[in-house]
Amino acid sequence: MKLFLVTVLLISMVAGTWAIDCYTCAGTGCGDPFDPSATGVSDTCPNVGITYTHCLKTVAGSTVARTCGIACVEVSGLYCCTTNLCNGGTTVTTSFVAMGVAMLAAFILARQ
Repeated sequence: MKLFLVTVLLISMVAGTWAIDCYTCAGTGCGDPFDPSATGVSDTCPNVGITYTHCLKTVAGSTVARTCGIACVEVSGLYCCTTNLCNGGTTVTTSFVAMGVAMLAAFILARQ
């Protein structure tokens, strides 16, 4: 039983370190609505010795960039997600901080 648990733990640690695939582009063909087959759009992260764990979408006015990242920072106009090719949508993810605050507020209000 102990060997089974150790094996499952090791497999989960290895699986968690595999790199993610993201759309990468900037400029023409990268905006919304997004066309993954547009010229200049790639669906793999650069192989530069970094294990990417996040897909990012950055919006600044009418300019959109999609890329790979190693972390997610709460900044206006930056959207993050953690599954393969997840940064191809119009809205990539909801702010986990905002969602956590809303859940905490709902919990506190429900107890009163």
